[in-house]
Amino acid sequence: MKDLNALHVFVALYQTGSTLRAATRLGRSQSYVSKVLAQLREELNDPLFVRTSNSLEATNYADEIAPKLQEALNLVNHSLQPHHFDPANITQISIHMIEPYIIAVGKQIIDTIRQFTNAEIELKCWSHSSESLIQNEKVDVGFHVLKERSQSFSQTPLVGVSGELTGKKEAELIKYVSPGINEHIDYFKQINSNARATIFIDHCGLLDQLMEDYQCYRHLPVKKGSLNSVSNLSLALIFKTSQKNSPKNKWLRQLLTPIVQNLDSTIS
Repeated sequence: MKDLNALHVFVALYQTGSTLRAATRLGRSQSYVSKVLAQLREELNDPLFVRTSNSLEATNYADEIAPKLQEALNLVNHSLQPHHFDPANITQISIHMIEPYIIAVGKQIIDTIRQFTNAEIELKCWSHSSESLIQNEKVDVGFHVLKERSQSFSQTPLVGVSGELTGKKEAELIKYVSPGINEHIDYFKQINSNARATIFIDHCGLLDQLMEDYQCYRHLPVKKGSLNSVSNLSLALIFKTSQKNSPKNKWLRQLLTPIVQNLDSTIS
């Protein structure tokens, strides 16, 4: 039988004992129900229902198959219902973020996740392998600069940043190197084309220790950037496109968005 709707007609007829009542239940015309019943009788080679003075009486064959069909249709309907998502059932969560943001909001992210689930949490710095790990579904979500990526990635912009020199004025310049952002770009040259970095590091903790005696080009959330700041960038949540709208990733997006957007700290 190719038409699943015909089985719904059969069940409605079995339960109501009337083509009129079955049509009313299904929201179809009585002629439609009668037509489907005729097709079922031909396909199944059984009259299925015999008309009496008060109703349609099921044949022995109809009595035999009706419970099985009702159970099968209930299973189909259940299978088509949206899956109820419960964070408590998650076993593992993996997030990769650029290092300054991990320092700024990492604890808040972990504490917030812990309110909903006891899942194993992996919160790591963004690296050169992060995109491939997202692609291979080893990482649920990344947080990095919004830029041109293949269509296999979905990017949700969350916050804009702007850059300026901070630290000790006229001091030796440090370049903080962030994977995938400024390895081959000297953003500080947009402020001073003659500037030259002489110290290169990739650790935010060390950078903070050095800022009293050195200067560095750092990024700030737009709401805190000065009027003279340049090199505006956007930062985004990054998902595998095919997984973006999964219940788990929707939940993570709802969880992370306000945390990141409310950030009030300096990022490098």
